[in-house]
Amino acid sequence: MSNQVKLRKEEEELIDITNNSFLKPYLEDKDITDISFNGTDLRVQHNKKGRFIPAEQPKEDEVLSLAKRLADHSNKGFNNSKPILDLAYGNLRMNFVGDIVSPYGTTLAARSSRPALAIDDLTSITNEKVATLLDLLVKSEVGIAICGRTGTGKTEVLKKLMGSTDDSKKICLIEDTMDSHLKTLYPNKDINSYRVLLDKDRPEQTKVSYMDAVETGLRNNPDYLMISEIRNGDATEGLLEAALTDHAVMTSLHASEASGIVSRMISLYKTVRDKDEVLLGKDIVKNIPIGLHMVCEEKKGYVRYLKELVEFTGFDAEKGVQWNSIFKTRKEYDEKTQKYSKVYEYGSLSENLLNKLKDKEIYHLLPDEFKRKNLPLTA
Repeated sequence: MSNQVKLRKEEEELIDITNNSFLKPYLEDKDITDISFNGTDLRVQHNKKGRFIPAEQPKEDEVLSLAKRLADHSNKGFNNSKPILDLAYGNLRMNFVGDIVSPYGTTLAARSSRPALAIDDLTSITNEKVATLLDLLVKSEVGIAICGRTGTGKTEVLKKLMGSTDDSKKICLIEDTMDSHLKTLYPNKDINSYRVLLDKDRPEQTKVSYMDAVETGLRNNPDYLMISEIRNGDATEGLLEAALTDHAVMTSLHASEASGIVSRMISLYKTVRDKDEVLLGKDIVKNIPIGLHMVCEEKKGYVRYLKELVEFTGFDAEKGVQWNSIFKTRKEYDEKTQKYSKVYEYGSLSENLLNKLKDKEIYHLLPDEFKRKNLPLTA
């Protein structure tokens, strides 16, 4: 039996074990993206209903039993010596933590990613003018980074944005778990999809880092290179390496606001490379000039939306990153109606980005709100 066949058989067994567990009804619901058990209660994240506690609740013993069965079939330990179990198979990403670390009971975090677009149209997360702007920015091949908390839809926005690329363009996708399903979603596009191999139990000589994947991807002459999420220095270094070689890059990361994306990237990068912070900041700002901040709120269901879009314009030792707010959503309260409403604010793109749109001959499609006649909202 070849290694590939053996791995496929192992994955099928893991999927079968999971589908015959207490998780089955939640995995069958296409709108459920996350399932968690905190040692006492199971909760699910639903695209339309938000986060809620199901009526049917598993016992902690069931969670522990599932973890041990999955660990056994994947040749991994789950015990007091190895109390943390991470697995990725099928459309699932699983994490279990044993009670030696989690004294109130074994915990579970399951993320289900399906080959479907949760965002049918960009107007579902913002207004039509900004949706048009996002489409044009992708077509102009500028670097884009999306930040937000877990569950705000960062990956889903990336997936939707990739649909704005021309089918003649070459795309390289790099992930640690196969969550994006771009090749399935966009069968007419030219996509190379790579997975890094960094499992703790994997022999060092068989590991494939983000830098390895980026270097391989660049040899395939891509127009766009997407790392689905940067969580460490290796991924950040790889992304910047691609950007510095004049490739359009896209990624997501955890940051509290769009203006904080650059400082977050610097912090991650410096965990693996010692580079002058000003030079590093200038490289990021020049090659990844667009930052998006996604948020979510539970109000008559689960609503994700774009809170802010910024353009990074400079970086120096005294002020750090400089940026202009190109679009911002804020809340206003009406004392008369005693209701809250969303208010949109617009700013102008820099001459540099406007010229990129002109070079691509798509400037005429840009809504007037983003042209230089407006004063930018400056940090």
